[in-house]
Amino acid sequence: YSKYLELKSKNQKLSDRNLDLESRVDRLREEVSVIKKENAALLNVAYDMDRVVAVLGENKVKEAIEVAKHLEQANAKRKIKKRRIDREGK
Repeated sequence: YSKYLELKSKNQKLSDRNLDLESRVDRLREEVSVIKKENAALLNVAYDMDRVVAVLGENKVKEAIEVAKHLEQANAKRKIKKRRIDREGK
């Protein structure tokens, strides 16, 4: 009888573990689904970018990207400076 109880306990633990693994698999399937959708969207953006490069030329596109990056950096620096001023003024 003790062996039976031991096996029953092990069976319950394995059953619980199986349920846990099944729920993890479900969560991972959901993540994969989301990632696939994001990937499809990014592929569309990449195709659009290829179209822009074909029309404007690679050099103009690279130049525009660099200008955009510099503007982003300048805006970020202004925000940091403004936060610093706001904190010091309080």
